[in-house]
Amino acid sequence: MRKSQHVLYRLLFLVGILFLLPARTWAVEIKFVANGPKQVSNGEQFQVTYTINANPTHLISPNFPDFDLLGGPSQSSNTSYINGTVNQSMSFTYYLRAKKEGTFSIKPAKVKVNGVEIESNTLTITVTKADPAAVQRRQQQQQRYNSWDPFADPFGFPEDNSANQNQPQEKVKANGQDIFVRIVLDKKKVSQGEPILATLKIYTRIDLVGFHDIKFPEFNGFWKEEIPSGAQISFKPEVIDGIQYQVGTFKQLVLTPQKSGSITIEPFEVEAVIRQRSQRRSRSLFDQFFGSYEDVIVKLKSQAFKVDVTPYPANPPSDFTGISGKLKMSVSLDKTNTKSNQAVNLKLTIGGTGNLKLLEAPKLSFPPDIEAYDPKTVDKINVNQAGISGSRSFEYLLIPRYAGDFKLGPFSITYFDLDKKSYVTLTQPELNLHVEKGEGQEEAHAIVGGSNKEDLKIIGKDIRFIKTNLPDFQIHGENFYGSELHVLGIVAPSSLFGIFLLFLHIRRRKNSDLSYVKNRRATKLAKKRLATAEKLLKQNKTNEFYEEIARGLWGYVGDKLLLEVSSLTKDNVKDKLLANGTSPELIDRFIKVLNDAEFARYAPSALGISPEQILNDSVKIIVELEA
Repeated sequence: MRKSQHVLYRLLFLVGILFLLPARTWAVEIKFVANGPKQVSNGEQFQVTYTINANPTHLISPNFPDFDLLGGPSQSSNTSYINGTVNQSMSFTYYLRAKKEGTFSIKPAKVKVNGVEIESNTLTITVTKADPAAVQRRQQQQQRYNSWDPFADPFGFPEDNSANQNQPQEKVKANGQDIFVRIVLDKKKVSQGEPILATLKIYTRIDLVGFHDIKFPEFNGFWKEEIPSGAQISFKPEVIDGIQYQVGTFKQLVLTPQKSGSITIEPFEVEAVIRQRSQRRSRSLFDQFFGSYEDVIVKLKSQAFKVDVTPYPANPPSDFTGISGKLKMSVSLDKTNTKSNQAVNLKLTIGGTGNLKLLEAPKLSFPPDIEAYDPKTVDKINVNQAGISGSRSFEYLLIPRYAGDFKLGPFSITYFDLDKKSYVTLTQPELNLHVEKGEGQEEAHAIVGGSNKEDLKIIGKDIRFIKTNLPDFQIHGENFYGSELHVLGIVAPSSLFGIFLLFLHIRRRKNSDLSYVKNRRATKLAKKRLATAEKLLKQNKTNEFYEEIARGLWGYVGDKLLLEVSSLTKDNVKDKLLANGTSPELIDRFIKVLNDAEFARYAPSALGISPEQILNDSVKIIVELEA
């Protein structure tokens, strides 16, 4: 009996060693194969899977310009033990949708195994005209699958009697109660200028793989400030209505309403990729024992919210500029005694809580003997869950031109106090500045009232003594009066003045044409945003980099196509570009770069494209669209 047990233990030990050995020990030849349907109908969703019987270190995915990329790559691995041989494979699956009829080729994908690059085969897919009956059948199946609760019956699947039972069923979408998104507001009734904390969250009880095609609301009617956060979404447990979810935060923003009344916050949308048990039966012993899984795309959409905003009280002070919160003000000079023609710095600082980024430099008046330059703005502003706080300083460079005692100020600013629900005016008393005579100052002569500071800069140099004797005029050459040069001197200024007025009239008409202005500035603004994105990339700020890329692309097509922000959707952009004669291939490349930038922001490791490549593609797209 003991001998038979020893033999059994040895056999189990050998089987365990076989399972632990890497696949490449047994593989005779490395194969990298692409699989996909040969024919699909227009609008149909399908999968393309790349399988390799080794463990690759790097995947270079192909482009899919002729199809809509819905998601992927989702990665899975499989290990089997057949006839004493351990077989290991790894698969990368992309989810596509046919968008036009024709025959298209998908170029090979590439992987690296032990430093050697291996290519897959090329796929050729024919897209036929959509069958109305098949479309209706898919919609009916989708409705049944949407009503199925995977948690009530985690190992069962809804019956489908509309098609052959041997045919693979369509993917199951999760119930809205098991995965959903929300915009969480800390308050829905505020005063104008009062900050609101908005949090965009996802709640799930399902295994999530990733996200793509995220559409955030524009928050029209609000000044928005995004709270800095990490590039990756972290999940924490949270109980909602007695049910525990894993909750992840996409972003948090501080919203400041800029108008009164009822303001609607539009919903945001996201496509989530979830992992669930596959309904396909497998002959593999491992799959039957442990179960096989597949990735499914779930479209999620949050609810819209309405925020009631109470207006500011009537009859605001004349210097009120729309700032709300709790503020303090301080004014200082870096020195109170100086000499003429020497610089003095005046610093006015406004700090506290509120939307400090809307603060503008106060309009200050200085004595005519003091030359003042435009202020320099210095911000020390923080944005967090508590709101916006910090300070904004305005630094004025002053140069007194003459000696004397001067008074600067007084200084005041009015804001709306959210606690008191009333206007509050902050004041600072006058500052005294004593100026002594410095080098280069000449004695001042009598000044005629109304002269400005520019007229007084060189007083003492531009005023000369009046000559009392009669000058001795001598005539050289012919008489100038009545000559051609004399007539030209009279006619030319009026003609040039008329041309100048005509030029101003044409320019004003063009500038009043909003479409002309937006179209003219589109390329300039796009290049500026891409340059900013390049700087962010060099600073390793990848999250801000991808956001700036997306803003640059959306802003460019919005200005060029004269689309409002609310109309900036991918479908509208496609239709407008096609109507303007843009090639479908160029449009597809534009949409792909936009999708890559949005997807890489939340799942950079799954994209397989470097940020530098996305930046180069964005520049090329804008150059080609401009051409």
